Amino acid sequence: MSKISKILIIVWTFVLGLVTGYLIQKSRPTEVVTITKPDTTLINQVKLLEEENEILLDELQFKEGEISYWGRKYDELKNKTND
Repeated sequence: MSKISKILIIVWTFVLGLVTGYLIQKSRPTEVVTITKPDTTLINQVKLLEEENEILLDELQFKEGEISYWGRKYDELKNKTND
């Protein structure tokens, strides 16, 4: 290998290193966003969903009570007609 080939390989490696470093530097985020206060929208949404869940559970218990009541009424009428 001649001296010129060795010099070209060294220069090419150096240029390749510079280009790689430039690309790596460009790929880093240039703007850093820091949040100093918590985002309350998610907290508020969770609270609303918890309240809605409680309301739905109350309605479910009411409907179960109605079903139970009418089931007992049906059984009473069925037993009266069978007697």
